Amino acid sequence: MVDSDTTKEVTQAATKRPRALWQWVLGIGLLGCAGVLTAMRYMPRTQEHKTLNVEPKPIRIAADFETRDALPAKRGDFENCNLLIVTFDTTRADRIGCYGNAEIKTPNIDRLAREGVIFSRVTAPAPITLPSHATIMTGLYPVHHGARANSRFRLADRNETLAEVLESNGFRTAAVVSSFILDSRFGIDQGFDEYDDKMEGLPDKGALAVPDRPADETNEIALEWLRKHAGDRFFLWTHFYDPHHPWHPPEPYASEYTLPYDAEIAFADSQLGELLDLLDELGLTENTLVVFAGDHGEGLGQHDEVTHAFLIYESTIQVPLIIRCGSRLGGRTHIARPVGLVDIMPTVLSLLGIDAPGKMDGVDLTQPPKADGRPLFMESTQALADHGWSSLLGVMEGTTKYIYGPIEELYDLSKDPFEQDDLAARQPDRVAAMKAHLVEFYGDDLTAAGMVQPTEELTAEELAKLRSLGYAGGTGEIPDLVDRPHPKTMMKLLARAYQSHRIEREQGADAAIAYLEELVQEHPDFTVGLERLGVLYARNDKPDQAEEAFAQSLNARPDRVQPVFLLAGLNKNRGKTSEAIELYRQVARRSPQDFGALRALAEMLLERGEYGEAAEYLIRALPVRPRSEDVPDLLVTALSATGRAEEAIGLLNEQLEREPNLPMVRNALARALTGRQQFKEAVAVLREGMKLAPEKRKLGNNLVILLVTCPVEELRNPHEAILLIERLCDQTRYQDPRYLNTLSLVYSTVRRIDEAVAVAEKALRIASESDRPEFSQLAPSIGLALETYKQAQRAGVNPMTGRGGATTKPADSKESPEDDSGGE
Repeated sequence: MVDSDTTKEVTQAATKRPRALWQWVLGIGLLGCAGVLTAMRYMPRTQEHKTLNVEPKPIRIAADFETRDALPAKRGDFENCNLLIVTFDTTRADRIGCYGNAEIKTPNIDRLAREGVIFSRVTAPAPITLPSHATIMTGLYPVHHGARANSRFRLADRNETLAEVLESNGFRTAAVVSSFILDSRFGIDQGFDEYDDKMEGLPDKGALAVPDRPADETNEIALEWLRKHAGDRFFLWTHFYDPHHPWHPPEPYASEYTLPYDAEIAFADSQLGELLDLLDELGLTENTLVVFAGDHGEGLGQHDEVTHAFLIYESTIQVPLIIRCGSRLGGRTHIARPVGLVDIMPTVLSLLGIDAPGKMDGVDLTQPPKADGRPLFMESTQALADHGWSSLLGVMEGTTKYIYGPIEELYDLSKDPFEQDDLAARQPDRVAAMKAHLVEFYGDDLTAAGMVQPTEELTAEELAKLRSLGYAGGTGEIPDLVDRPHPKTMMKLLARAYQSHRIEREQGADAAIAYLEELVQEHPDFTVGLERLGVLYARNDKPDQAEEAFAQSLNARPDRVQPVFLLAGLNKNRGKTSEAIELYRQVARRSPQDFGALRALAEMLLERGEYGEAAEYLIRALPVRPRSEDVPDLLVTALSATGRAEEAIGLLNEQLEREPNLPMVRNALARALTGRQQFKEAVAVLREGMKLAPEKRKLGNNLVILLVTCPVEELRNPHEAILLIERLCDQTRYQDPRYLNTLSLVYSTVRRIDEAVAVAEKALRIASESDRPEFSQLAPSIGLALETYKQAQRAGVNPMTGRGGATTKPADSKESPEDDSGGE
């Protein structure tokens, strides 16, 4: 909701004196439609990357830890225990204190290691978030559970997850995650009674955005849930995203560490500490099995990889894993044998004495390793999904690691832990033996095994439409896996593209553009560079060049949706509405949950009066981002215009049944109910919202309006309205013209005209002097209302009814403060 629009409409209504209250209340919008957004709001800004080259550290476990080859426990030893899993995103083992990094303070992870069992050779199944977490929750490798890359894949419903198994065994289950990547729509919520993936207040940036929240906000929800369910047998999964790039560590961690990545890990560790402390406080430590793990690592410049997702070297595959159950499991115990995140589910179920749901890829780590060893598998398909580069498949047996792709690689990690010496050409027999493991696991056709299809292919009709718009001259043919670029060869190009951010920051946009122009001239099919260049062109008033760059990217990869999205936004910004709509339609078809495309389409269609089609896109957008500031209200507008207001009410009610604390949905629902003259229901919806979220002032502002304007006499309550709106003005120190505007309206309706004039004058002054658009745009309408109040003041009448009455405030009324010190 945009309060400025709401109060503007209220003020305009107040100036139409001949109209009765019931007439104009039906016309007010409890939620104002946001103005038309520029295309650049939908163009995601690539995050800044610094060129890193952080020296890797050898893993060193303290000498006083006892080394074992299996967990010192047997099946069912913890059959009456709870389970707490804490995952740190993007966390390398070698950056943690108990793994040998003396440059960081991770006292809480270190505590778990001292009191439990630490694993020093742990392999992630993929260098990316969704596949790795899906493996933790299923005991299956990505090729078997189906979630093989972020965003365009989903954990298949056929899987029986750890949460589902525990729920069926009487556990109360909950998860609190910190990134959109683990949103429930990707299937990772299966089996959780409660799954908190709400990223409140986040901007809607379009296709490349990754909404997230910091660890302290996530932890607040987890701690509250834990206190509430301390008496239940529970499974709680808490996910901290903070070590993931871009890094914005809070103080004091930001100042304490040179490397922001380390600072983020230290900050997340402090939040882990709060969880462990609460277990102590609640007396749950001795009967709660705690599993701490990283989901994958971070490149930090090794092998030219700044971040992660594309390569499967140890920098992004080796992760921490620690298991503890108070003083009952281990204690300064170290397991050095190779294990994987795939082993967590079967091991946890064994410790809890619960039967596994079926065959899993992972093994029970309470059992000793097989004498003949065991291969561990890893893969990366994100390069294919994002850029059309080759997927990589990998296998590790003992200390030997083999990577299959356009270039075969072989490493002996016992002598070469940082993978600098490729032995493939010198040891062909060992290459053949390791490749045989991959064939046995993936099947005879390794190329097919890596050929996932992350997006739908363009239809012939869509290709024709793109060409008619001047785009997509390429054929769209997909080369075999081995014929695609190796991600390793593209890392230097990626680093150069990232370098453009530093150049822009230090030397300006023109220098960054020149740098990227040279890069794409050398590599005309490099889509990342082309799209980054196009965004810079668009930001710097060079739309023709931007269009050419985006089109060149699309020509290079007609199967890629991102350049279509960027072209749509560019056309929208240039006023080429028909072209933009056509392109956004293609994005919406190929990425059905792309919120940026759905909302942009709806806004443009509403402007053209095509309410029916707009409604269909808004119906799809609402469950994708129910906390959006404007989609719920736009949905009411579109459906009401097509005579489907009851459908809008039903959809919004359904959303509130799933998640009651959605203020914007409540405001939109109240508007829809008011439009249907269901005033009692509208008041009830707003009252319940204020109980659930008393901090949401917009709910209170709208309730105030209804309380003084409702045509149903028994629902009007001016006294309560005054108390509510004065409280809102107190909370904003009488510096927010939106609430001052409503306060002046309320005063006028109860014939306190002198106060209405004084408050409106202050609101007008603040709005006129403000550089905030949502404030300054109110000034004209506040001025009109003020003139109406002054006329009523001179005539001694109520400006809302035209009836006579006192224009001075009652003796016991509150004086509106004229304190201009400070804002909200």
